[in-house]
Amino acid sequence: MKLLVSIILGLLFNSCVYNKEKIELPSPEITYTNYAKNIVSENCLACHISGYNTNGTPAGNRNFTTYLGVKQAVDDGLFRLHVIDGVAPTMPFELPQLSQEIKDTLTIWINQGAKE
Repeated sequence: MKLLVSIILGLLFNSCVYNKEKIELPSPEITYTNYAKNIVSENCLACHISGYNTNGTPAGNRNFTTYLGVKQAVDDGLFRLHVIDGVAPTMPFELPQLSQEIKDTLTIWINQGAKE
């Protein structure tokens, strides 16, 4: 009887497998400082540096040189509308749209509260 119990327990415990699968840790929180600022600098500041385009015409009175300037456009919905959703006039203006990966990451940033 002890032999039968030992065999059953042995089979039971041998069937348990330690899962060595790599566990993905969550990435750091997406913030303006660690992500969005670089995207804005590379794609928006050619026009939105002082609220005016480099040729002196108004750029929607948007100054994206600071977090507060970008945050204002996020809060009023225009950033999402023109940069992410692609509603005309699409941004960056007269340039290729941002990649879907960048748009998705910016969407996450906005949905998390567009933190600085």
